Amino acid sequence: TGSRELINVGPARNISFGPKGGLVLGRNIGDPARWKRYRGGTAGQIWVDTEGSGAFKPLIKLKGNLANPMWVGNRIYFLSDHQGIGNLYSCLPTGKDLRRHTHHEDYYARNAATDGKTIVYHAGADLYAFNISKNKSALVKVEFHSPRTQRNRKFIDTGKYMQSAALHPSGQSLALTSRGKFFT
Repeated sequence: TGSRELINVGPARNISFGPKGGLVLGRNIGDPARWKRYRGGTAGQIWVDTEGSGAFKPLIKLKGNLANPMWVGNRIYFLSDHQGIGNLYSCLPTGKDLRRHTHHEDYYARNAATDGKTIVYHAGADLYAFNISKNKSALVKVEFHSPRTQRNRKFIDTGKYMQSAALHPSGQSLALTSRGKFFT
């Protein structure tokens, strides 16, 4: 109908809908890789309302930063760094049966999103697809051909960017400010 209703849970950044009107919310959710192994009071939390009644409670207590909750089927998937490095985990809506699905050791799993069958995320500079039914994560090969215009040599008319110039009194050197940098 287009009508809106305020959910009185405080600031929440992520929402995912489950069966029977259930909701899962991410509160204080940010990118765990930015606050690696943060355990303070503003660490990410996941709250769940299994019936859609508005009665939210914390999903699971882990000593880590939680992010990107996604309700898929009968499980809630999320990112957590409670074991050191951010990886993909899931549990039941009751918070029981915690499972680790990925095993990245060098880079955090980040920015997870799902279509209900696959969870896509990145770790380092690599893109991964986690197949939920097969419980397997696979590297997605991406070829990107670029003209590298930003790396090409660029010749500019320095006169347009020169801000100031000063000649040494004896004429032996010159000081210039161009494009916010100082040159002699």
